[in-house]
Amino acid sequence: MRIRPGKALVWLFFAVLGTAFVVTASVAFLVGFRWLTTSETLALKSIEVQGISHLSSREVARIAGVQLGDNVLNLKIADMEERLSQNPWTDVVRVRRIPPGDLRISIQERVPYYWILKKNELFYADVFGKTIDRVTAQRILPLPLLEYDRGGKDLVPELPELLSQLWLGQTQLRPGDAALVQVSRRFIQLTFERPALRLVLERRDWKQNMHKLRLVWADLVRRGESTQVKGIRIVGGKVFVRA
Repeated sequence: MRIRPGKALVWLFFAVLGTAFVVTASVAFLVGFRWLTTSETLALKSIEVQGISHLSSREVARIAGVQLGDNVLNLKIADMEERLSQNPWTDVVRVRRIPPGDLRISIQERVPYYWILKKNELFYADVFGKTIDRVTAQRILPLPLLEYDRGGKDLVPELPELLSQLWLGQTQLRPGDAALVQVSRRFIQLTFERPALRLVLERRDWKQNMHKLRLVWADLVRRGESTQVKGIRIVGGKVFVRA
């Protein structure tokens, strides 16, 4: 097959033109991308943090590795969510870009219900008795100390529902005000400092025991003797009051 000189020149022209176009387009893309990733127009102007109570907005931004002025296009959302998820206080994390220059970080924190002692160190624990993080002097939340034996460990997740009944009637005793919560397979014991009172309640027939506790406490309040009581024990359907 013979190629005429005229056609060869035409092909060569279009080949050079096509190459020049590709090179120009590539350079333009790189220049444009560089401008986008360095332009102050897309600089991060605000960081909104939602759903926090234990962590601070500054801590969240530091953990995420982001700060004001960072280019929005350079932010790696998946990496930020991964870093935040590794913090012991975070349960659910979601990070979103809000064009042109905002970032929204939504966090669902783990909620501390108790203190728990492990290897001579004090930790916060969630509603299931699972440790969250160490208790530090810089940040102390007043919570009941939780203790349980081998037989009582499986009952810990039930505690919030069971103890919520202490709010009813005239008992005026809030589980969150207890200094110590002790759980065994048979008994739940709460020790209060103000008022100085110890409650020992049998796990079996719990609702009935709560009903009896409310009746006894209401009677003590009516007679003006509630402040003199140091302990109430409900075992086998019987109520024992210690002054």
